[in-house]
Amino acid sequence: MTGNGSSPLRAALDAVIAERGCSLKDLTVLAPQRDPFRRDTPANHRLGEWLAAAMGTLGLTGRKIHPRGLHYAMLGQPKPDGKPGGLRVHPPRTPCLHVGWHRR
Repeated sequence: MTGNGSSPLRAALDAVIAERGCSLKDLTVLAPQRDPFRRDTPANHRLGEWLAAAMGTLGLTGRKIHPRGLHYAMLGQPKPDGKPGGLRVHPPRTPCLHVGWHRR
């Protein structure tokens, strides 16, 4: 989508570029890989659709939710690639049980 004007975000950018005679670089606020308008890609659209579906499943649509609350609500949801998400219990290294994100 990026670069061909087929997405709403890119269409908004193209309109401003045409109106003001500036370049895409002039309108990029962050680094190109971080700027929200530059991240308008098919992969990020798929992730957005996954997030919307997961929020619907959890009954989180139609109301405001703090990003931290969304984070905690999403912990147990399957990842977009279908793999399980959430917390995993690690074998204890000390007498207490460690619970945290499974990292590889």
